[in-house]
Amino acid sequence: QSKRTDCGTVENIGKYRIVERLASTPFSKVYLCLDPDLEVDVAVKTYAPRDLEGGKTKGYNAAEWLKRFIQEAKFMSRFDHPRIVTVKELSVTEDGIPFMVMPFIEANLIFEIGKDVFEGPKFEKLSERRKPKALKIPRAVRILRETLEGLAYLHGNGFVHRDIKPGNILLTRRGGGHVK
Repeated sequence: QSKRTDCGTVENIGKYRIVERLASTPFSKVYLCLDPDLEVDVAVKTYAPRDLEGGKTKGYNAAEWLKRFIQEAKFMSRFDHPRIVTVKELSVTEDGIPFMVMPFIEANLIFEIGKDVFEGPKFEKLSERRKPKALKIPRAVRILRETLEGLAYLHGNGFVHRDIKPGNILLTRRGGGHVK
């Protein structure tokens, strides 16, 4: 049930109203959306492969990426751990685009430590909240411990994350919170 506006942009993904795009990967886009039934924010990840002939997706065709996307959603829906985000729904838009729905987690580690950028011109362009900062040792230890708890759970269930970075270490709230 994707609804398109006059200018061709998508306003909804299924029943979920898009608020803003949060991220893009080589095979997906993630949006902050509103669940109209529950009136809560959710994260909706859509299957959107790009550059299938080269770059990071080289070696996979669209059918393989689609299979991986669906496998990821099914696998993540089985998780039951406080450090792991669980998929709540897997569906397809009217246009045939698969999407998965997860709880929206409002922050990631970048909000606390900033971006890992040390080149002069790039560093100067960063806003103050995105510039690298040190964590206090107790906070750093807690984040590391909670991240490792989540990874141990994943590994114990046959899943390897393969993309651990500050942007993928979600935090349940800005300026604190727990790792997801």
